[in-house]
Formats: sequence, structure tokens, C-alpha cells
Amino acid sequence: VFHAAAVSDFSVAALYRRDSEGRMEPISGRKIPTRDGSLWAELTPTPKILPKLRSWYPHAWIVGWKYEMDGDRADAVARGRDQLRSCATDGCVVNGLAYGPGFGFVSSTESDIAGCAHCPDEDALFGLLGSFPRRPRRSA
Repeated sequence: VFHAAAVSDFSVAALYRRDSEGRMEPISGRKIPTRDGSLWAELTPTPKILPKLRSWYPHAWIVGWKYEMDGDRADAVARGRDQLRSCATDGCVVNGLAYGPGFGFVSSTESDIAGCAHCPDEDALFGLLGSFPRRPRRSA
């Protein structure tokens, strides 16, 4: 199972507009006219799917993804390692501004100084994912 990204990190819980005194008032109805002007949205976190996958597919090889914008490469790799532990995954692809150019693949088998295998581009990442040893499957 390759869980490439969050399906949606947030969902809209409520919409608001400012009334004539500047107070926020909830909006109801199915159609919101654009002439009403700007709206404000209240977002709530959606349930995480990745932590549930191990119980749904106990013998699967599960890889998550961490797209990180803040910090540096070491921070991105550390967040990938945290994902391995908290979600019981076999690997985690890390990328984004924090990681820098390319992709990292964090797993319990990687032991280089950075704590992950670096892939300079998508082809290298796909090659690594295609050759990574899977969990042995149990026979039914």
C-alpha cells in the first residue's frame, strides 16, 4: 500500500460572513451568492487514514509520505521516522522544501548518516520503491 498523500487534511466545518456591524455570522443554505462578498471558513482536521492501514492490512508493505515545508532535511527525515513509529509503516517518502531537492526514503533498514536513502528524482525513487524488500506474506 503506497499512501502517497493525505486525502484531505481538513474539511470545512462552517462558513461565515461579516454582518453590517462586523460580527461573524454563520451561513446556511445550499447556494451562496457571490454578491455577498468574502467568506471565512472554519476548518477541522479529518481522520488520518495511514495509522489505520496496518490493522486493515496486517501483512501488507505500507509506505507513507511526508511533504514537509518547515525546517531542514534532518527535520524532514525525523518526521518520516516518527511516521514509521506512529503509523506502523514500513517506509516513508519525504520531500518538500524542508527536505530539499529530490526525495528521501526512510525505513528501518536504512542506516546511512542522513537516516534515509536519497533519490535525486522520480525515476530513482520509483526504482528504489520497486526493489525494496517486502514483508513476507503469510499464507492463508
